[in-house]
Amino acid sequence: MFIRKVNIIICVLILSVAIYAQKKSDSISYAYPHDITVSGLQLQTTGVQQSFQPRIITGDKIGNEGRGFAADEIFRMLPGIKIDNQANGARVHVSMRGIGILSERGIRGINFYLDGVPLNDPSSFAPDLFDVDANNIANVEVLRGCGNSLYGRSSAGGIVDIKTKVFRDEKLSGEASHTFGSNRYESSNAVFGAAAGKFGFNLSASHTKGDGYRDHTSFYNDNYYGQVNFLSEHNLWLNVIGGYSHTYHQNPEGVSLADYNSNPKIANGDAAPFNEGLETERLTGAITGYISVAEGVNLRVLTHIKHTFFTEANNKVFTHREFTTPGGSMYAEFGYGNPGKFGAHEIQLGIDGQYQQITERQFDNYHSQEGDTLRSNSKIKQSGIGAFITDRFCLGNNLFVNANLRVDNMKNELTDELKSSGDLSGDRNFSNISGKIGLQYQIMEKLNIYAGWGQGFLPPATEELVNNPVTYGGFNSNLSSSTSGSFELGLKDSRFEEVKYEVVGFYMTTKNDFDRFRVPGRGDATFYRNIDGSRRIGAEISADLTLCKELKLDVAYTYSKFTYKLDNPMQILMNIDTRYIQDGNVLPNSPEHQVGLNLSYSPVTAVTAVITMDAFSKSYIDGSNKESEACDGYALFGAALSYTARSLNDATVSVRFKNIFDKKYVAFSEPDPDGNSYQPGAGREMFASIKVHF
Repeated sequence: MFIRKVNIIICVLILSVAIYAQKKSDSISYAYPHDITVSGLQLQTTGVQQSFQPRIITGDKIGNEGRGFAADEIFRMLPGIKIDNQANGARVHVSMRGIGILSERGIRGINFYLDGVPLNDPSSFAPDLFDVDANNIANVEVLRGCGNSLYGRSSAGGIVDIKTKVFRDEKLSGEASHTFGSNRYESSNAVFGAAAGKFGFNLSASHTKGDGYRDHTSFYNDNYYGQVNFLSEHNLWLNVIGGYSHTYHQNPEGVSLADYNSNPKIANGDAAPFNEGLETERLTGAITGYISVAEGVNLRVLTHIKHTFFTEANNKVFTHREFTTPGGSMYAEFGYGNPGKFGAHEIQLGIDGQYQQITERQFDNYHSQEGDTLRSNSKIKQSGIGAFITDRFCLGNNLFVNANLRVDNMKNELTDELKSSGDLSGDRNFSNISGKIGLQYQIMEKLNIYAGWGQGFLPPATEELVNNPVTYGGFNSNLSSSTSGSFELGLKDSRFEEVKYEVVGFYMTTKNDFDRFRVPGRGDATFYRNIDGSRRIGAEISADLTLCKELKLDVAYTYSKFTYKLDNPMQILMNIDTRYIQDGNVLPNSPEHQVGLNLSYSPVTAVTAVITMDAFSKSYIDGSNKESEACDGYALFGAALSYTARSLNDATVSVRFKNIFDKKYVAFSEPDPDGNSYQPGAGREMFASIKVHF
């Protein structure tokens, strides 16, 4: 029945596009191509008012406060997003508006795109951001709040769209940089490109390595990325994308509270003897296209494929996974009526889908030596398909409405090829229909008030399904999908260069939210279960202030009140004591207050000094909210000084300091049956770099 609904919707979408493509009436008077940024995303309009307000980070603001390598340095000034750097490298844990906060690692509830290519898999889980080179970022556009009806499965927290740099000079141009610093950190990067006539290309390469702050936290990352694009005289645009990344991270794991207090650099006692770590190698190819097929009707197409090899060693097993992930999307957009006048519409109709095949094998870990005993051998097939319709229309007098509807179907099929504990083969399928509606009123030019309500849908992710708490191999058959509903109200003011600000408040409820736990005797493997639900109340404030010509201040503040909503107390599996999650308790790893500050001073054009602060209030390590095990609040201060030689093609020399006062703090915490574990953050660090342009 569900598949029939999907097929009907797809047929209606295609038929609607065909009808509008043939329509020649004078009512279609506004063609959008020249107002639309070419991208794989649906909401990339500049000519139409939106009730979904994006926050944009430009590339020149990235990397000014640290190494410019890990995601915590890219997104630190975005309210509503929390990045936990677990090992002083590129492996991070990401959450937005508390969605994904209960996962151990990776990205849940946020859809990430790199030049329109999704980084999430069919279950909408993004295991890492290793394909993103911070030195190659032109800008980052972030849409917070439920975007499920726009961008599909697992957009309950929001969407992040990353655009890479483009060089449009006819002559070859670009930039190269080298950075070195504390803990034997070293990074070399180059980005360059050219354009001639209808063709252009851009290439980037980087190599990064370091020992990390703690014992057993060495890492390296190689990243190669390129684009070749073509624009014809007939408004046909094609972009071919290729990328390769190879990353290895030693994993120090968390330590007890006593070990954290005595020596924050120490690794877990099992980490080095079992050589715990993660290695990821990924090859990506994609083609994106855009064409104007008729007056006011435009078609966008994306096709991509990724191939990934992943190996993880914990203190029990080596896990090997091979992923093949093809996918694509197609949608049409057309305008109706005169922009800004009553009855004007921008409509988008489309479908998107991904397929993934995973081969997983597990072997015993005998103190960093891989054993011969095969613990699990599975093949997993996943597919996700969605169809959507969006309509942005004008009610007149600067009043605009966005309405979206989407249907999703996600399938998982596992074949147990070992059958050591019986046949663990099975399938898990999830489907959902979701919507969102938003309203924006333009009080005056560049001053907008907006409100929106939307639904979120999170099927169990790959990482959650394949970690079976009952035995090695097979799916976690107890998991169901999570749904959410969210309302937000905001004000955005960008009228003045001296003062730009945005204030947003939201209220979100979830059902069957995901909770992580560990099982005695299964080592450091993390497993997942559903809880009754949660309630999230939050506020996000950002401001860019020009105090005077030479002095600028950026502020980002997040208020988060994330609590459990339970019908009955839930027991936490512990060996050391008995504890419960009570209704109204605060979600783990969720500080109530989060503040980011950037104060920059440029006495002359060539010199810039920056002072930074990142502050977090107290957070709890598990849902029982035990005060004696809570992670204390902290504030980290940093500074940077750079000099740019205009006479040498804008060559820049800079020095940066992180955590100047060597503050001890917990970067990430997680539950453990033998006593909760803490992952200490990096102490004082210094980095120096030189960047040249050519």
